[in-house]
Amino acid sequence: MAGPKGNDSRRWTASQVVAHNLTRARELRGLTQVEVAERLTRFSESNWSQATVAQAEGSVVGRRVRQFTANELVALARAFDLPVLFFLLPPDDGAGRLVTDDAKGGLPWEYLLVLLGSKDRYTDSL
Repeated sequence: MAGPKGNDSRRWTASQVVAHNLTRARELRGLTQVEVAERLTRFSESNWSQATVAQAEGSVVGRRVRQFTANELVALARAFDLPVLFFLLPPDDGAGRLVTDDAKGGLPWEYLLVLLGSKDRYTDSL
């Protein structure tokens, strides 16, 4: 699967958003890729190496996008002590709005509603 053109996060897949947030989480916690690999190996069902972490992080814009499993999302959350939703939220546009094609509009948390189900169910009463 080809990645987005340039750095256009509005065309990112959910897996590319997770990969982006893997890098954010690593930098937030001040960890090296080796340290992340050790943590993910401890919390997941597979062995992670520095190269695996680098490939996963690079899949944001690379030609081969890593597909993250639900088990890996839980391992990421445990390894970084962050909620699973942290890894599913796309970057904002600098004005507090999350940037994806399906999260257009004025609500900065609209993408979260998309993750929870039909956003119309939650926004009709606003």
